[in-house]
Amino acid sequence: MGPMLKRFFLAILLVGPMADASVEKGWSAYERGDYATALREFHAAAAEENDLVAVYTIGLMHANGMGVDQNLSEAYRWFRRAADMGSAEATFNLGIMFEYGDGVARDEEQAVRLYSSAALQGHAGARFNLGTMIEQGRGTPVNHEIALELFQLAANQGHAKAQVNLAAKYYLGEGVEEDIVTAYAWFTVAASNGEEKAILNRQVIGQDMDESQLESARTLSETLLEKLQVSEH
Repeated sequence: MGPMLKRFFLAILLVGPMADASVEKGWSAYERGDYATALREFHAAAAEENDLVAVYTIGLMHANGMGVDQNLSEAYRWFRRAADMGSAEATFNLGIMFEYGDGVARDEEQAVRLYSSAALQGHAGARFNLGTMIEQGRGTPVNHEIALELFQLAANQGHAKAQVNLAAKYYLGEGVEEDIVTAYAWFTVAASNGEEKAILNRQVIGQDMDESQLESARTLSETLLEKLQVSEH
């Protein structure tokens, strides 16, 4: 079992202006680091209002041992409830649990199904994880074309590891025609997001490129970065 904080999706659903009072109190306590109080308030909101933010966050706190001893069985129960309410984040976390066997029996086919569901909801992490499993043939047959499409979608959302994998696909010609210029450009984008592997790979493939290719790759990377910046706003 790996470190939960490194595995589970930690982004929290935004609390809107009409949020339950217990949810607001829960967030106030959460931000102060008073996780026991936060958990109590979220339980109140889940019981009284069936609040999705509260339900999902209870699962997250059980998964990571925040305000309570880590309990993956409880995390699963709350994530399942939140997923049934439409939470892509919860569905993604369920996929992680089944992929790695955290709190449930390891089942890669079930992980693929859950990642697929979250990916259809636009979850970048699910798209990346699903693409990785399809690329490796885990829980589903190998399909480099579909893996490429998923990495592309996640990369366009700013997912740095997906950007690395997308670049590698272009460099190796897996699921797409070999294109060292596009590979270099995506490695550059991923490097700008702090991916050290991308920095090294860009240096390596750059040694096989002439100045014209390098210039084209730099221009393309600038265009990609501009598009990503626009999509974030």
